[in-house]
Amino acid sequence: MMGRKPHVILAPYPSQGHVTPLMKLAYNLVDQEVKVTFVNTESIHAKLMSAMPKKFKGKIPISLVSIPEGLESNHDGKDNFQVRESASSFTQSHLQNFVENINLLNNEKQVSLVIADISVGWALEVAKKMGIKQAAFVPYGLGNLAMILHNPMLIKAGIIEIYGIPMKDEFISQSNEISA
Repeated sequence: MMGRKPHVILAPYPSQGHVTPLMKLAYNLVDQEVKVTFVNTESIHAKLMSAMPKKFKGKIPISLVSIPEGLESNHDGKDNFQVRESASSFTQSHLQNFVENINLLNNEKQVSLVIADISVGWALEVAKKMGIKQAAFVPYGLGNLAMILHNPMLIKAGIIEIYGIPMKDEFISQSNEISA
C-alpha cells in the first residue's frame, strides 16, 4: 500500500507581490506529487480568478480557495494596517475551521503542512495549535527580512516609530556589510 500523498496549505499575505512567489512554490510542490491547497482572502481570490483565462479554470492542479478577511465589501485592500489587523483575528478562525473540516471529512487528504508568508504568522500559529507542521515563507529579499526582524530594536532605540516611520531625518543601516 502506498503512503498518503502529502497535503500542503499555502497561505500568502493578501497582496499581489506576496501571492505570486507562493504560487510558484505551489506549482513546484505539485510537480513533486504534493496536494496543494492555496488559501487566499476573498478579495485576492476574486482578483486571481478574474485574471485567470476561462480555459484554465477547473484545470489547474492546485485547489484555490478563499476565506473571509473581515473587511467591508467596499474596502480596496490598500490600507495594509487594516488588512493586517483584520487578518490576525477574523481570518485566523476561518483558516482553523477550514483545516478542521478538511481533516474531519477526508482521512486521505489531511493537511500535513502549512506554509505561510512570514507576514501572516498567525497562519503558522493556527497550524501549531492544531499539531500540523509549519514553515515560514519569505517572498522578498533578505535585506528586507533583516530590516523587519530588527524593527523592534529600532523602535526601542527611538530610531523609528511603531508604524516604521523614521523619527529623524538620517540614514538607517543594519550592517556595514549590507549595502542599502
